[in-house]
Amino acid sequence: MKRFLLFSLVNLAVAPLVSQSNYQINSDSTAVPFLRISPDSRAGGMGDGGVACAGDPNAIHWNLANLAFAKRKFAVAVSYTPWMRALVPDCNLAYLGFYVKPDSISAIGVSLRYFSFGQMTTLTPGIGAYGQFRPNEYAADIGYTRKLSEHFAAGISARLIQSNLVGPGVFALSMIKGMACAGDITAAWKGDAIGSEFRNMRPSLGLSISNIGTKMWYRDRDSAEFLPTNARFGGALLFVIAPNHQFTWQGEANKLLVPTTTVNTTKEKLGQITLSSGIEYIFKQNFKFRGGYFHEFRSHSDNRYMTTGVGIEYSVFQLDFAYLIPVGRVHSAPEETIRFTLLLNFDVLRQAKPKRK
Repeated sequence: MKRFLLFSLVNLAVAPLVSQSNYQINSDSTAVPFLRISPDSRAGGMGDGGVACAGDPNAIHWNLANLAFAKRKFAVAVSYTPWMRALVPDCNLAYLGFYVKPDSISAIGVSLRYFSFGQMTTLTPGIGAYGQFRPNEYAADIGYTRKLSEHFAAGISARLIQSNLVGPGVFALSMIKGMACAGDITAAWKGDAIGSEFRNMRPSLGLSISNIGTKMWYRDRDSAEFLPTNARFGGALLFVIAPNHQFTWQGEANKLLVPTTTVNTTKEKLGQITLSSGIEYIFKQNFKFRGGYFHEFRSHSDNRYMTTGVGIEYSVFQLDFAYLIPVGRVHSAPEETIRFTLLLNFDVLRQAKPKRK
């Protein structure tokens, strides 16, 4: 049985690295690498980091435990991210997430991620083009988090992953489906505000180990691939400097936890760690401006870029945008594209209704 022709192309298409002349494949190749793509524009504008500060439905991706501290009872987020538009005009990531808080100390989160590679044409040597197809991958999540104390919360989530690729065939195309199950273990700590009511600082920490699970199986054992299991750890500081002015800073380190054949020394393993940092300024709770930086060491792949973003919040609606600017020797796949996120906070709508006399 032939091994499918498209597998190397799939890894190539979603690898977040592109050089001046061609794409580079990260040596830490895994199945379904789209699970590591930042789905939301807020984190995307703050250096692609959110393990310690994401407190909306996008926290299901970053750190589910943060939802235990969420102030909203119910919220929904919808995001859209074009991907590799310089080469593939219809490759994109779509994300839908929501959470509900049954009480003040716990939360339930659900999300769906869908990655489309766009329309592709497969070739058979000596025959030429013989068909078009639209490979895609998706993941469905459900999780629960709860405060274990006033300042500490832990969460756990389960994930079902499916990868729909296309196998080669002379007379017909056959869809190759891979299935896998995984889960996340998360923790979050929120400190007390230090200072007065209108001038204070609040620290927070976050830890997440995600995509712990089975291998991605396709047709046989030879096709099994590791999931992108990775660990994130970071911190954030919220500064309230006046009633209408506040800043949030975040810093995060990320490490992929899969075996590799090209990384042997301690220095090389440390070179696999990526770092991100970003800041957000909020004016009157309505206007949000963001900037950040993502760094990958040159010993690994030198994927470095700056990020910027803006957000507008009005009533129950919040609309966010993010933009990426490469600064390293290689370019990032989502460069020169705008990420979009729409956030809805329904509990605000209920509270805003006037009381009948």
